[in-house]
Parts: sequence; structure tokens; C-alpha cells
Amino acid sequence: MGPFGGRSGRGGEAYVRIQNRSSHPIRITFLDKNNVDESNLDDLSGDVAVDASLPRNGGEQPFANGFRYATVLGRDGLFDSGHVTVEARVPGARRPTSTLRLIVNDKKWTWEDLSPDAASPIRLVADANEERCRGDDDSEFWKVELRVYDNIDTSKWMEVLGDRIKDLPLNQVGLPGTHDSGTYTFDKEMGASPDSDLTKTIEKFCPGMLGGLADSILGTVFRRLCQCQSRSVLEQLRAGVRYFDLRIARHAESGRYFTCHGVFCADMSVLMKELGTFLSSHPREIVVLDFNHLYEMDGHHGEFLKIVFDVLGERVAYPKWTSAISPVSEFWEKKKQAVVIYHAASDKLKDLPFANKIYHNGYIHSPWPEANATDVLHSKLTGFVASRHDDKHKNQLFVLQGMLTPDVELIKSGLMNGDGLSIRAYANRASPKVMDWCEDEWMVIEPTRSNDTNKKRRLNIVIVDFIEGVSIIPAIIDYNRRL
Repeated sequence: MGPFGGRSGRGGEAYVRIQNRSSHPIRITFLDKNNVDESNLDDLSGDVAVDASLPRNGGEQPFANGFRYATVLGRDGLFDSGHVTVEARVPGARRPTSTLRLIVNDKKWTWEDLSPDAASPIRLVADANEERCRGDDDSEFWKVELRVYDNIDTSKWMEVLGDRIKDLPLNQVGLPGTHDSGTYTFDKEMGASPDSDLTKTIEKFCPGMLGGLADSILGTVFRRLCQCQSRSVLEQLRAGVRYFDLRIARHAESGRYFTCHGVFCADMSVLMKELGTFLSSHPREIVVLDFNHLYEMDGHHGEFLKIVFDVLGERVAYPKWTSAISPVSEFWEKKKQAVVIYHAASDKLKDLPFANKIYHNGYIHSPWPEANATDVLHSKLTGFVASRHDDKHKNQLFVLQGMLTPDVELIKSGLMNGDGLSIRAYANRASPKVMDWCEDEWMVIEPTRSNDTNKKRRLNIVIVDFIEGVSIIPAIIDYNRRL
């Protein structure tokens, strides 16, 4: 179910667009209509050529992006939610199809996937968010984007697209990623972690609170203020994620290492075993492990990195042999599947036996937008994308961070009332917009200045919170298919 929540505007009304991003001509049909006005569905039905969209000629252009949309209404005065089933098929093929259900009430639009059929040649996905219409400064209206992609096995998409990506430098391959990748669980026995972005704020306003929290309250704090993902690392890998953003903290009493975000989250020994198992069975998939925040680790880097490298073994890439601008084929030829980036001072690592396997933070450019409003986020991300090929950054991996950042006062108020802040609520606001910006603005391939036959790609790694709530993975995989 797509977790999109409403805030303002008319929840029962949506502007809908359907795009065919697949390599097949498709046919769109609406079925099982209940409490939904059918008058404009004809504008969204019928055959759609590759790279074409619906509505073709009718509809409106309500948003600043200038694209045409058809208005779909949930009927007024009804107690039950309205819904309509959307079916996409390749003409001439009776089965399998790709199907989803759009659901509407007076507050929001959501969606439910009805077609987990791996044999389908296409995949229909939905993203919905509220957006201001042109000339309207007060209200936001629901915008529903339906997109059809080729149905590629996400667990081995790099292998499937091997001919497309093999000659690309790694920093020009689109890699789906997750923000705070290891925050899908937490260890309630460990309490607050030392990273403190959130928990020190709580302690500041509510001294002693974290130390005495009951399990249920600590669980609420985790779900609302610390958790950024719902899927385990293994589930993320199978879904297509290839970049992992990892904060690591050592738990002093136990001597164990965890991911963290205000609390101690996933046990790194367990996480690494999942990663190792996946890579063993998927030899063409390449992952980037970005250990970019390290807490209470002085004197313990060697012990922690031994856990990492013992699992990865010979699959670890070496900076001496492969870099961000090395082609994917070079990683494959050397049977290297993991780039380990570790943000610690070189003098703390130089005497370690595996120092030659560590990529330092200069290999990656991951600017933090630090925005708590979507218009600010869009402006900052657009600037980051524009500077992606500057001389300073052109040889680095590039991470586009598609998340909003709550401010301190919102964190404070979020603990004190039931309607306050949650990271998931912020993700529901930001992620669909990031998806739209990627598809409509940034997923372009441009000629280089020196030689028009060479191309440069604007995106590399894109990360969001709660990856299952947005269609960024199939979009980025398709970005690679379109070479």
C-alpha cells in the first residue's frame, strides 16, 4: 500500500497522468470502478506508445511542470472509500498483466499493488503527492503519477542489464540507495545511542527521559523519530538497493557494533552475514557500503572492520585497482562486488592490515540538503545535480539525498503530542516529489562539452527514506536500461 497522507486541498479529487516508460507499447484499461466518477477515465484509457503518455490531448495543465493531467473524482457524500483498478498489458498478450488499485477518500489517495507476477513483461507503479497548482498559493491538490516500466528482476538487475552498463564508470550507473539503511529495527535493551542527532535533543528538553523509558515508549520514539527504513538489508538488496548509508556505533558495555540513529539499531554481525549471503548468490551485483558516521569507535576501527572484511573476503574492491570512474566490467573481471567507504582519519587506519581495501571519503560526494520544506529541497537538489560534473566532483561517486530534515522545535513537539513529527510523515511528503523531479528533470543524458558523441549522466546514487513507499527503484533501474 502506498502510504501517502493528506494535509490540504481536496482529497477526493486528483490530477492523474499515465506514462509509458517501458520498451513495449501498452494498453491501459480501468476495471472494478466503485464510488469514482468515470467521466474522465476515457482520457486515461487506450493504447500508449513507448515514451508516450495519457491524457494525449484532453485534460488540464495544472502544475508548473506543464504536463497534461486528467481529473478523477471520488464521488461526494459516500461513506466508503472509492477505488478503481488500473490494468496495463502489452497488446495481444492476454496474460500476465500488471495491475494496481487506486483508493480514494475525502483526505487522500493511496494505491495497492495487485500484480506480483514475475512473468509480466511490464510493471505498473504509482506515486501520489499533494502539489500546488499554478496560480494557487494556498491549496495543494493530489497529483497521481502512474508509470509503466519494463519488469526487470530487481534482485539481479545489474546482471540483467549487463550489456547496457558494463562499459559505464561506476559513478555514472544509476544506483538505488537508502538513507540510514540500517534503521529497520532497534535493540530495546541498549537504549539511546551516542550519535544523538535526535536523542540529545530529547534529553535537552526532557532531562533523564530516555534513561527511564518503558519499552513501549522507546518503541514509539524509535518508530517516529529514529526509524528511516522498514526493510532489512537483505530485503533491500532483493528489492534492488545497491548503496547503503550506514551510521555505526560501538556499544561500550557489550563491545558489539550496531547501526544507529538515536538508538542502537541493527547488529552489524547479522547485517553483514545477510549481505555476504546475497553477494555470494548474485556475483554480478555491486554494492557501495558508506560508513559515514562513526561513534565511540576510537581504538576499535580494526576490530569493526575485521567483521566487515571477514564476511566480504575477496569480493572487496581495492582503491589501487578500481575507482569511481572504473567501468563496471572491470569490477566484474576482478570479481569485486563491494566498495567500502570509511569516514575515519587516515592516521587511524594506516596500520590496519586491510588499510589498502578502504576507500576514504574523498571518493564520494554526498551533499546534505538540510531542508525542511519541499521547495527548499528541490532548489538545493537541483543545484547539486547541476554541479555533479564540476572538476572537483567528476571523478567521485555522487549521492543525491532525497529527504527532508526536521528542525529541533519539531522534534521537541513531536514527542509531546500524538499528531507530531515522524520521519515517515516527512518521507511521505518528500519522496514522491523526489521521484517526480528525477523522472521529469534530472534523468537526462547530456552530451559532453568536448565531444558530442560522449554522454554524461546527471544521476548516480539516489537515496530516500522508506524505500517501499515510492517507485524510485524501478525508475533508476529503467534509467540504466535506457542507455
